[in-house]
Amino acid sequence: MGGHVGVPISMAVELESTVTLAHVTEALANWLQTMHGVALESDEHDDLVVEWRASDDGSTFTCQLVVSDSADQARRTVTVLRDQAGAVATIEEAPLRAYDAPHSIVDLSKSVGLLLETLLAFTPTYITFKRGKLNHFGAVEPKKLLSALHEELMPGLLVAVTADEEAAPSSAQQTLLDSLNGLAIVGSAPVGTEFLRELGTSAPPRAGSVVSITRTSTGLDAHVVAATSLRSKLESARRLVVRRQLSAPIPFDLERRRSAAMTRLLAGSHEPDLPTALELLEEESQRANKLDNRVKELETQLERAFEEQDAALGELDDALSRVKFLQRAFRDLGEVPIVEVDSDDDWRPESSVEALIAAQELLPYLLISATDDNCKILDGQQKRSIWAKKIWLALRALNEYCGAKAEGRFNGDIAMYRDNPPDGGIPLLAEYAPMESESTTNSAHLKALRTFTVPATVEPTGKVYMEQHLKIDRGGQSAPRIHLYDDSGGPSQRIHVGYIGPHLPTSSGF
Repeated sequence: MGGHVGVPISMAVELESTVTLAHVTEALANWLQTMHGVALESDEHDDLVVEWRASDDGSTFTCQLVVSDSADQARRTVTVLRDQAGAVATIEEAPLRAYDAPHSIVDLSKSVGLLLETLLAFTPTYITFKRGKLNHFGAVEPKKLLSALHEELMPGLLVAVTADEEAAPSSAQQTLLDSLNGLAIVGSAPVGTEFLRELGTSAPPRAGSVVSITRTSTGLDAHVVAATSLRSKLESARRLVVRRQLSAPIPFDLERRRSAAMTRLLAGSHEPDLPTALELLEEESQRANKLDNRVKELETQLERAFEEQDAALGELDDALSRVKFLQRAFRDLGEVPIVEVDSDDDWRPESSVEALIAAQELLPYLLISATDDNCKILDGQQKRSIWAKKIWLALRALNEYCGAKAEGRFNGDIAMYRDNPPDGGIPLLAEYAPMESESTTNSAHLKALRTFTVPATVEPTGKVYMEQHLKIDRGGQSAPRIHLYDDSGGPSQRIHVGYIGPHLPTSSGF
């Protein structure tokens, strides 16, 4: 995998949560023996200095191997940690001479290539795809895979575009896939498949080309390496792909976890020699400063994004009111007058509690048994105002849906309304889930958390399992959910809202 490294390289490799310190120790020992013929212990050799430190308390562990190779003029650092959030390895390689960096090409050394291959045994499967083998992306659900690549610590993708379903990658495509297997998840897909169309490239990838897909700070980057480049300039194409794959940003949370793990490791390990201690202190201080600067930058960006989203929700609400009024006026008068927003539509809640109270008072097709206790939890979060507006808009859309069915203006379910609301209807923008996962439904405890009160005319027991829910936002345990029971076609001709609050627990931990 390439030659001499002249610029700093840093990459994160997610590992299975079941990996142990013994697994990692054996793997790194084999790598060190294969590459340099020395044992895994802190020692000085000819042209080689090895530093090894590890800490294990049973449930979590941290270890770090630093190999300074003066013959290769490179220093390689492997830090592996397992904590409550999972297991991950950070691999770094840097030139010993800093002045090499500005003039060198980003590439993978043989050492890092072998190290990646060594760790492949501990890497997880993403959806159905795994590092270290040739996958087939032709039948994959594009949004699911691309969403995982954007949101998780998933490696990039390298896709060889073939002429049809049965065709194998060309020799040039296969050479590129083989040389970068491990750095990315590699595979093939026939030309014109839905997955390739979803990538948003300037032109559809042609057969014989390779598409490199990587995560960026603003989304996904899909770069097409043409078949002619693979045939005539394979080495240049490979280095270009390496540079793009390695440019994927390491998540801020992972950097924070690594810094905390190193602090624990240095505090709990045997006392190192003074030069090593000073060097480690300097490195971690620099990391801490970078993290602090990133925190301040991200906080500023987040605050600005919240303000922009809050303003956008207000503008959206105004626009929806105008559209609804204009459509009603056009239908009743046969013409479209210039109007202001209805005064009743000017109000927007600043808290989820306000949205709940307003819905109970103003939305006649909703029967809400949800209490304000869970809404108060939402109102303690930074996005309280944004969530309140989203919840209010979602409740209004549910009310509109149920009212349209009662008045004969719409005939369908919530999913159909969300995809195609009737003229003048308030759109349902929140993601709708008609059911819970099988593991949640099969758990008596989790099912009970989603069982709420309804009138006896709807269910004689007075309670019903409300697996239907709206996902108001993403973001883990604090993300708001609305659990409901759609009885718009039943005895009550109403929608029963049993819960408005943070994400309820699931079998996966939430």
